[in-house]
Amino acid sequence: MITFRTITKKNYEDVANLDPGKENLKYILPTWMSMLSAHYESNHLVMKAIYFKSKLIGFFLITSKIKPMYFECLIIDKKYQNQGLGGKCVKKILEYLNSNYRVDKIYASTSNPYAYKILKKYGFTKLKNKMADKFIQKNSQYLLVNYFI
Repeated sequence: MITFRTITKKNYEDVANLDPGKENLKYILPTWMSMLSAHYESNHLVMKAIYFKSKLIGFFLITSKIKPMYFECLIIDKKYQNQGLGGKCVKKILEYLNSNYRVDKIYASTSNPYAYKILKKYGFTKLKNKMADKFIQKNSQYLLVNYFI
């Protein structure tokens, strides 16, 4: 069972030390850097540690960098990758957001083909408009959106 926990004095070092693997660091910041950025940015909305069967496996961050909500990052430690947990986490995060926030859509971005495949499976589609074009040019990532129904 996947659960989310608040990042506290007791678990913040373990969360900061999550290792997404060398290959994934081409696409995302290290966990500690995402956590630090969220701490000092005013657009931070939700930052949680992800546990599977009481073991820390990952971290996610939701911001309002792109309104209304932006799925900033999802990190699964390399020890827990390729086990279907990334998709389960995306599904659980979407359920969490739908239950706790009044939101009709959420944005995400990626240039990672594996992450794109997972996000697409859970309803994210590539945006094709001026905002998406600017985003791709600036960030070298596709801008995606999921419309909650």
